[in-house]
Amino acid sequence: MRFGLIIWLNIYKAQNIPIWGLTTQNEPTWGREYIPNDLFFDPEMQRVFVRKNLGPLLQKAGYTPDKLKLMIFDDNVWHNTSDHKTMQQFADTILGDLEAEEYVSGIAYHWYESSKTDEYPDTVLDEVHTKHPNHFMLMTEACHLEGLGNGRWDFGEHYAHDIIRDLNHWTTGWVEWNMALGLNGCPRCGTDQCGTAIVVDILKGEAYKQPTFYAIGHFSKFLSPDSVRIGHQLGKALNNVFVLTMKR
Repeated sequence: MRFGLIIWLNIYKAQNIPIWGLTTQNEPTWGREYIPNDLFFDPEMQRVFVRKNLGPLLQKAGYTPDKLKLMIFDDNVWHNTSDHKTMQQFADTILGDLEAEEYVSGIAYHWYESSKTDEYPDTVLDEVHTKHPNHFMLMTEACHLEGLGNGRWDFGEHYAHDIIRDLNHWTTGWVEWNMALGLNGCPRCGTDQCGTAIVVDILKGEAYKQPTFYAIGHFSKFLSPDSVRIGHQLGKALNNVFVLTMKR
């Protein structure tokens, strides 16, 4: 694994395909119980892994933080802890170690458990940013787990709501997990059929853009790289109205 990772990075580099960022592990808290490829890490294990293994390995190969952004956590914001402090625990443990911290550029997290009816509080992202302001936060995985959802407008609304909310709370970017899938939801890990922005009918040579595609496209069109969020105040509470103000 140690050498395979560097080989993978070097092969892409040789093809003039630079890798911008890398996470320590996909959903480390699910490693003991989930079908997709996972490897269990608790905060302390990931701290040691970054400090003694992954960080030095990347640095020795020339992938320093100015060339490759290493992100920790990459999991659901408040999964697998009774006090819902998963993200904070990983950030505090790893970034509290100065030797591990020097290899890390950001904190990755996933959107799951962030539906409009059962979502983690905004204070989670605010708290992580307040304690670790020099490390960016990036939402690295989102999709609907109820299937492809062809034509479901509420899927697009959910994406738009989450993008606005995350960017209002120090998040610097938002990534769709499945930009395109086949009619059977493949390729996929495990048995769950997930949603996607574009459904492809390979036999007909056709692609069907979903409401989530247009939700992502709206933000991508108007928010250029390096846009800056501007603070705002609403005169009164408005139900189902969400505001994001940005300077391009």
